[in-house]
Amino acid sequence: MPSHGFYLRHAKGIQFDNIEVKAEKEDQRPFIRAGRRPGSGLLPHQGSRTAGVPVFALNNVSDFDVHMCAGVPDTQLAKVDKKTL
Repeated sequence: MPSHGFYLRHAKGIQFDNIEVKAEKEDQRPFIRAGRRPGSGLLPHQGSRTAGVPVFALNNVSDFDVHMCAGVPDTQLAKVDKKTL
């Protein structure tokens, strides 16, 4: 899997709220990898995080919002080709 939490592809209208995921050991993959134009609303996330590894890896995504996520600034993106947060 390309993420250690969730992998979203060809998805629309996905919303996560108050998620907690803990890894048994450090993982170099992002927590969420999204691609192919999902429209997502992402809210608080808690869990293990490896220093220097992004929480989100976005490829060809539109209508992306993230709010109150530890270590990630509140972000709204109308369209992005490639970005990590």
